[in-house]
Amino acid sequence: MKIIYARFVDISRDLIEYHTEDEVRMCTYNPESEECKRILKDFDIQSLEKNYVDFSADMARQHEYFKKFQENIGAITAIIDKRWHDLPEHSEITEGMNLNVEVKDISIENIIDIGNDEEKFFRFKLKAFELPEVQACSNNDIKSKMRKSSTSLELLANLYEVYCPLDNEQAESQD
Repeated sequence: MKIIYARFVDISRDLIEYHTEDEVRMCTYNPESEECKRILKDFDIQSLEKNYVDFSADMARQHEYFKKFQENIGAITAIIDKRWHDLPEHSEITEGMNLNVEVKDISIENIIDIGNDEEKFFRFKLKAFELPEVQACSNNDIKSKMRKSSTSLELLANLYEVYCPLDNEQAESQD
């Protein structure tokens, strides 16, 4: 059983979450236990702590993106609605999709569902990268976040960063 990732679950360092190729498991941190010894063979305490810090930072960042998404849902849905109208009837992204619905039937649930279908989400992500605003964007950090997005809402939150660079610059200058 090869362990491919491990981290402490919280700051107390009492519990370790670890991933194998087949599953995700938890283990009480006890350097004397066989299970813990297997983990510590590949991940020292500093790695477990660093992975916890990185994981926590990612979760905080996702939370902030989701907050931005919620705060700007009107602008984001306006972008989606405009783009949806601009799609040719037989475009690559619409192939195999049931588009016999009016734009007014597009809901947040439908957007979330795109993220739940691996193939649709992949095509959706490709289309996002074909947008002129994304291609013209020089911020590689935002593009990287878009590539790493694992849900449609996260992708849209990152896409919002492309469309609102002035807001981002103002926020950064206040930090």
